[in-house]
Amino acid sequence: MSEKNIKVRTSSRKVKRDILNVFSRDFIKVITEIVINSDDSYKRLENGTDLDDPKEIHIYLDRKNREVKVIDFAEGLSKVQMEDIFGEYGGDNSGGNTKEGVRGLFGQGASDVMYNAAMIKRKAIIQSIKNDKYTICKFYFNNGKEIKVSNPSIHLKQLRDSLKTVSYTH
Repeated sequence: MSEKNIKVRTSSRKVKRDILNVFSRDFIKVITEIVINSDDSYKRLENGTDLDDPKEIHIYLDRKNREVKVIDFAEGLSKVQMEDIFGEYGGDNSGGNTKEGVRGLFGQGASDVMYNAAMIKRKAIIQSIKNDKYTICKFYFNNGKEIKVSNPSIHLKQLRDSLKTVSYTH
């Protein structure tokens, strides 16, 4: 009699339930998680320096289009970092075990926020500039979690200037 190990798959129904349970469709939890990520990044930048000037985190809400943008000017993520962080669901990517001041509240942080949005067919994108390279990570949910990470060509000064002046008018 031979035995064989069988890898157990997780159904997309279970994955959806798990993602929804993290935030329970609570918009305040979603925003809190992202703002805390931004603030933690600023704290890491300040670590070991005497810089204590105020750091900006901009939150833009467009109710008509059901769109939220959170913009900070902190560390940023490279393409490799995005692939590592968002390519493995459930890993300790915050550095919570090794870095002081990391305060994620509700589970997987940005991953859960983005997959939550993708699952209900909302745009779920993280854009970042690190080391003068622009990176985009798009989140999808098609019978499971998927990401697409790219480094599109873009004029960085124009992008930075546009991010400083983002606003919604009604």
